[in-house]
Amino acid sequence: MFDLYHVLKFFHVAAVIIWLGSSVGFEFLAHLVQREDNPEELAAVVSRVEFFGKYVYPPLSILVLIFGAGMAWDAWGFRPLWIQIGLGGILSTIAIGVGYLSRKLIKIKAMIEEQGANSLEVRDQIDQLLLVARIDAVILFLVVADMVFKPGS
Repeated sequence: MFDLYHVLKFFHVAAVIIWLGSSVGFEFLAHLVQREDNPEELAAVVSRVEFFGKYVYPPLSILVLIFGAGMAWDAWGFRPLWIQIGLGGILSTIAIGVGYLSRKLIKIKAMIEEQGANSLEVRDQIDQLLLVARIDAVILFLVVADMVFKPGS
């Protein structure tokens, strides 16, 4: 059972677990800190998320894409609807991460240095960031559902 497909599948699923699991973990942590109304602690959480946004999520998303594409190429091709949906979902979440979340994190970090974590503007920016991050996590969950249920097959 150590053929190419199963090796690719193992690394694909492992990368998804780390990516989605850490994303959801940060969502819960941010939600708890927001409820405590502690701006300094929330700023610290955002700082940690920035590290993951720079050094963890980009390589994981690329690995998920590469291993998933390898499995599709090896077993099905790219025509099945569920593969196209999954590819679209992964590409959209990569675009959200690169195009919005990473830039917003940089902006928030600079605002915290200028205005402090207690600034209402900083808090509003963090709320916007977390909303988009939650949408991004929902997209990832939908991609996982697509991979499990394989609509159209």
